[in-house]
Amino acid sequence: MRLSPSSRPCVTRPLRADEGELSLRRAVACGLRGALLAIAAIGALPLAADTPLRPAEPWTAQFDGQILGIGDPSQPQIVIAPPTGPAWAIPVWRDPGGVLPSPDGRHALLRNTGLNLLSLRMQPNDIVLRVVAETGEATAEIPLASLMDSAQLTQTASHFVWIDTFRWEAGAWLFATPDGQLWSLRAEDGELTRQ
Repeated sequence: MRLSPSSRPCVTRPLRADEGELSLRRAVACGLRGALLAIAAIGALPLAADTPLRPAEPWTAQFDGQILGIGDPSQPQIVIAPPTGPAWAIPVWRDPGGVLPSPDGRHALLRNTGLNLLSLRMQPNDIVLRVVAETGEATAEIPLASLMDSAQLTQTASHFVWIDTFRWEAGAWLFATPDGQLWSLRAEDGELTRQ
């Protein structure tokens, strides 16, 4: 026998079988409760946000070493000057990373303004890619739902991760969606096909 801090006798004895199971249940319940509290506390911490987009500003860029692009948010417009033929304008503004002219400069693919990030408010029918011809008219508008299920997008602290790389091949822009599907978007008529 030993004395407890309250000076009352405290008898230590082996636990009965039913008491041991009850103690184990209490320990597990307390452990789960503690783990849930820890997760809730971590969830309350501020998360590092994605790098904010740069403010809209005028730009001049050379695409593929031969096509000049000029973006002006005050208009707003993007002028594409192909190596042969007259310059033409697209009546919107995008960061230069969001403008992908075809090698002949007669068409341009416009990505969303977030480049490889989509807003968390993005809806399945929102346009994510647009093909524009030298007339300035859109020949194709591709909604997110045409490419993939938006539930498969990876979420960062403040956006969804989206297409990062495009390449030009045989008259079309080729790209892969985050779900691993390969796509071809033809410049001439805006035809979208899964590879």
